Amino acid sequence: MTTPVDELLGQVEAASCTAGREEEALRLCEQVMKMAEKEFGTDHPKTASVLEVYGKILWQLKRLDEAERVVRRAVNIYERAYGSDHIRVASTLLELSHVYAFQGRLTEAKILFRHTLAVVYDELNANSPGALIELLGRLSALCEVTGETEAIKGLEAEIEAIRSRNYTAPH
Repeated sequence: MTTPVDELLGQVEAASCTAGREEEALRLCEQVMKMAEKEFGTDHPKTASVLEVYGKILWQLKRLDEAERVVRRAVNIYERAYGSDHIRVASTLLELSHVYAFQGRLTEAKILFRHTLAVVYDELNANSPGALIELLGRLSALCEVTGETEAIKGLEAEIEAIRSRNYTAPH
């Protein structure tokens, strides 16, 4: 069931994707946050969804310390609601890893990336190998920045194996 919070959150996400509208999206998201907290409470997954979008906007605005705090709060709510190995937790940790990477905290970013991969690997491998290849490529890029040559080789081999398993020759 779609709620007014869901509808407004969709508008916020659309605005945040338009260059130059990030501040507007941030203000609207703050209003949606108040609505979500009033309607669902401060510790509800719907509120965490708003926090996640709010954190992305803060990240876009390079307000990284705030983004980290907000996304971390969303992760904590999702973990309490679903457990630490749930797809929502993993996807939000992926957002947090982006914040860490932009803060220069590359080792922490890689740890979160690897946790995300551990949670989603089988699902993506079976149903969305392209998305899995993209995640592995991002992790490889992080490893490149930190000079982990052996890890890069392993990730590249894994990407190639996924491609070869999922390639079908044209008829």
